Amino acid sequence: MMKRLWRLYFLLALASGCSQQRLQGSSPTDPLARPSWIENPQENCLENQEICASAQAKSQLEADVQAKNDLAAYFKTEISSELQDFQTMSQSSDFSEQKSLSFSENEINQKVHQILVGVFVAHRYHDPEGDYYSFAKLDKEMMNAEILTKMKRIEEQMNELFHWQSRSSYINLISLYKLWQEQNLVFRLLNKVKKQPPYSLEEITTFLSSSPKKIVYIDSLSTTPFQKIISSVTEKINEIGHILVKKSETAQVILKIRSEKKQEYLNVEGFEKWNYQISFINEDSRGNQYGELTIEKVIVGRNDEDCILKFENHIQERLVENFYKLKI
Repeated sequence: MMKRLWRLYFLLALASGCSQQRLQGSSPTDPLARPSWIENPQENCLENQEICASAQAKSQLEADVQAKNDLAAYFKTEISSELQDFQTMSQSSDFSEQKSLSFSENEINQKVHQILVGVFVAHRYHDPEGDYYSFAKLDKEMMNAEILTKMKRIEEQMNELFHWQSRSSYINLISLYKLWQEQNLVFRLLNKVKKQPPYSLEEITTFLSSSPKKIVYIDSLSTTPFQKIISSVTEKINEIGHILVKKSETAQVILKIRSEKKQEYLNVEGFEKWNYQISFINEDSRGNQYGELTIEKVIVGRNDEDCILKFENHIQERLVENFYKLKI
């Protein structure tokens, strides 16, 4: 009697397992196992928590990639449209520095990539006819947490810069404003809600106009190999409204630019290793120092000229990030 009961329990368990397997759609050969998300992906997607897409291909890998690409295509279209609206809004304001708020194709792709980091393939199916299907999802909650953390960090940096009260902070404020709006864009696409920036463009330009203009003399050695960097600094000083002069006698600010380079040993044929350093020092006519920015990096390239070019590209990014430290 006990053996019969155990046998019955075993058959019931087996039948239950087979039934459950069909419901999950995990069988690659049973037509009844075809999951509903293939024809109706949104019905299998939690609207307030997920964004979903399904795809069909001749291999499982291709189906996975296509499902993610479909989500990417959707977000790229939405991001491009939103950025155009944002740029139009910026240009319609009294804001004078428009080029800092233009967005390249590469920046749009970076925003799409940021979103797709949160995408995962939730389900896969292989039907009897040989086609493969994938069901991809984006977890909104996870993405929102990441975005809000980034936005808070940017807001803290902007708050700090507003206390510096120098025109050189303007370069960083504009850069941070753009970064904040990029994150806000992704947040809006995910949640259909737009957050207000910590500071408006008008407040940033008011901050610039409320800081006094100064007469600046750039003291750089003609022998420095970084003439491109000197030109970039000159542009930024003009951008924030200071007056550049060619003689130090009338200057309120003397911006000293000093550079060093040293070749280091590298046991790789056809390449050279250089250590570059460039310093920007804000002094008055009496030699009192108010701000300083030093950038140093070891570069490997085919020759000195190649390394200098790489270092100059590195400096451009660092200048935007740290220009406020000059306190001009």
